[in-house]
Amino acid sequence: MPVTLKEIAAVAGVAPNTVSTILNGKKNWTSEETRKRVIEAANRLGYKPNRLARGLRLGKYLTMGLIVPDLLNPYYALFARSLEKVLDANGYDLLIEDSEASLAREQLCLSRISEHQIDGLVCSLMDPQGCSPKLKSLVENGRPVVCIGRVPAELNVDVFRSDFSQGISEAILHLKELGHLKIAFVSGLPEGQSEDGQRFRFFRTMVLDSGLSFTEKLYIRCGHSMAHAREAFTKYWKSTPDTERPTAVIALNDLLAIGVMRSCLDLGLHIPQDVSIIGIDNTEIADNLPTRLTSIAQSYEEMAAAAAHRLIARCRNSITQGQTDEVIMPTRLIIRESTGRVCKHTHEPQIASL
Repeated sequence: MPVTLKEIAAVAGVAPNTVSTILNGKKNWTSEETRKRVIEAANRLGYKPNRLARGLRLGKYLTMGLIVPDLLNPYYALFARSLEKVLDANGYDLLIEDSEASLAREQLCLSRISEHQIDGLVCSLMDPQGCSPKLKSLVENGRPVVCIGRVPAELNVDVFRSDFSQGISEAILHLKELGHLKIAFVSGLPEGQSEDGQRFRFFRTMVLDSGLSFTEKLYIRCGHSMAHAREAFTKYWKSTPDTERPTAVIALNDLLAIGVMRSCLDLGLHIPQDVSIIGIDNTEIADNLPTRLTSIAQSYEEMAAAAAHRLIARCRNSITQGQTDEVIMPTRLIIRESTGRVCKHTHEPQIASL
């Protein structure tokens, strides 16, 4: 049973309202000797304050919210852990909602977390435009929001995102130098979304800017899991004439890249001799596969720490209201064994130099 103020008052020899005043840090008329006696009694009895009651009284709950697309993706799990470390060091708890790569569930998660007693929210959203009204309502009700990645222009919140143009440019240049002329892109779409024109246009622009050609046939859509990528790539490879097949693939994240790698093995293809593969996120698993995965690294720890500190500053009114920032963090290509020179007529490995 929780220790009550009456029990502490009995041990300390004071009135319950005196205990309440002292434990809540309010200035009062009691002596220093009385204050110490109450605190010692509370410690001896193992008293723990009711955070909810304190939050209702003060309007601060010392709890932050986080919404991510998929906690099964190591990137989001690592981001959540890094965010929690900073919040915990500053006295905040973290409440996490996983939308499981579903647009409908993302809306549900946002509605549900808004009903909890949180001081602020960090979110990485698949449909920021659709979520904009609920996010705007949170901000208008005094609960700051920090977005990771894309955010509607009309939503005045702090944004932290990775500069994928940098890492993808390095990846395309790397493949081009290895002799790859046809590069496919595997994009995982969330449940409830059939098209993703923005990603297609972005990747096409990056490839064309490098001097290579790109058509929609080189854009492979699938679900968000490794199994989805494995199935989609196998189907794509079997239905595509040899002259139109890519010699290299860049996947939306490391999990999809691993699905493509498994598909290649199913098809009897060799990595990187027949197909070179690049992932995005540079999760720990990328460096521990039988064929180590070349991947585009994000600064997830730094981003999580920066987002946490910004949210805390907002909650403590340490930043002028109305002034928001967009912080863009660099990405870089980490070259490993899954990329090599075009070599279709031999199984001799020709790995890119590390």
